[in-house]
Amino acid sequence: EGKAPVLPAEITSYREVVKSVVPAVVSIESRGKARRPGVKAPELGFGSGVIVDPKGVILTNFHVIEGADSVEVSLPDGRKFTSKEIRGDRKTDLAIVKIQSDKPLPSLELGDSDQME
Repeated sequence: EGKAPVLPAEITSYREVVKSVVPAVVSIESRGKARRPGVKAPELGFGSGVIVDPKGVILTNFHVIEGADSVEVSLPDGRKFTSKEIRGDRKTDLAIVKIQSDKPLPSLELGDSDQME
């Protein structure tokens, strides 16, 4: 009596979820022309994104790529890709970056928010 209930491991740990999603989470470094008067160095931005298609489509935030001429995408396995295929929407703060790979990339499927638990 007075003992806390024993919870299944899948409820108490996100370890398995994290291990399954980390390969598709990328770091993004954006590079753009200096926008401030008197500054000659390119402006840099940093952020993260998620590969949502194994063909190299990455979902990120607009503020990560805003003003970028190109981005460098780093995967957790050490691979790096440079891309100029950048599209974004300031209003929704969403952006898409496309990278080219000779083989399918780890990706995550977007879920249905109505089906989330």
